[in-house]
Amino acid sequence: MLLPEEFVAFQAAAGGAGTGAEIVARYREVPRGPDPDIAQKAADAWCAWEAAAISGNPNDAAKGRWDDPVFRLRFMHVVTHYFAALGWVAMPLSGRAAEFGDLLGELLHSALDLSAPVATAWHLARFWSGARLQILPGGLHSAVDVVGHVRAASDRLLKRLQ
Repeated sequence: MLLPEEFVAFQAAAGGAGTGAEIVARYREVPRGPDPDIAQKAADAWCAWEAAAISGNPNDAAKGRWDDPVFRLRFMHVVTHYFAALGWVAMPLSGRAAEFGDLLGELLHSALDLSAPVATAWHLARFWSGARLQILPGGLHSAVDVVGHVRAASDRLLKRLQ
């Protein structure tokens, strides 16, 4: 809804429209196919979408590690595995969060993260009694963006453990 042109390009690289699960399944199968050029094009498209969604700016090109085509292919392989397994969906976890008991935890999540909606962390925090959720301003997503917040959360957790 927020990056429609980029999303259409993302869908097209996976063979067209479909549900999120269908698109992820198609991207997930590409690296297993016989044509490495098709796999690389799919990985490039996945990472272009990822870069736009993480930054919120479709003009932001992925930089640094994203420059490496091997990294892009491996990244697509890993994230499609997690998406297919619902690895970042809190609802399956929230049903088991009571098992965490009073285990202490600090959850950090950006309020406007387009790549991973804050609702996931919010639902988990509701069911995990030992967790504290800090919702960060803006749309920060990468560890580089939130390193200061991670340090502060680590300090808070250490105090809670003492």
